[in-house]
Amino acid sequence: MPLLQIDSLEKSFGGLKAVKDVSFSIERDEIVSVVGPNGAGKTTLFNLLTGFIKPDGGQIILDGRRIEGCNPETVCRAGFVRTFQSSKVFPHMSVLDNVTIGALSRFNDIASARREALSIFDFFGSRLHDYSDRAAGTLSWANRTRVEIARALACRPSLIGLDEPTAGMNPAETNEISELIMKLRNEGITVLVIEHDMSLVMRVSDRIVVLHHGELLLQGTPPEVRGNAKVMEAYLGNGSSSTAN
Repeated sequence: MPLLQIDSLEKSFGGLKAVKDVSFSIERDEIVSVVGPNGAGKTTLFNLLTGFIKPDGGQIILDGRRIEGCNPETVCRAGFVRTFQSSKVFPHMSVLDNVTIGALSRFNDIASARREALSIFDFFGSRLHDYSDRAAGTLSWANRTRVEIARALACRPSLIGLDEPTAGMNPAETNEISELIMKLRNEGITVLVIEHDMSLVMRVSDRIVVLHHGELLLQGTPPEVRGNAKVMEAYLGNGSSSTAN
């Protein structure tokens, strides 16, 4: 049984069909990326899956449980947690407190949640430990992204959704985040990524889902997507390192 099964998902805004009959699945321990140009429906799909908007039709089944129409807290408790393209850290709170908030989804007391947050820091090496007492809003964009991922991990998800995790990063920072994504999978966490950096997508993904005007154009492995003439022409340009806009 797939960890996440999406069947005939639909969402309209007025007369605009943002997501049209989209179906695909994600197996456990996979990294799946969703790509497509602006207006393809990626963000709407992400918001549908994580409970921020309700679908007009279709099913979303997470680990055997239907979650379409559930609120974000319920989806989180079911095991699917997301980050955001725009930083959602609490800027005036410390890094440790930011991650502790995530752990409070599983623990009823601050002391236990704080211990959990500190254990999550170990996943990131020295980076977050070094900044634990600093206000999250003072960190670089890349480190704020790490804080968001750490806060999501503190919820102990089975599936984590990363919304353009390398937006605004330089090549070195992007490479570090790509390594982090693969490390998540190696730790037994399934990963769903929305990303414009196609070099990263091709490097980390087991499968790629391509959206076009809200519809599923293609899903396949990186070589299958790279070798598809329609996708290459519409989204990827002339090489796998291109960026879909």
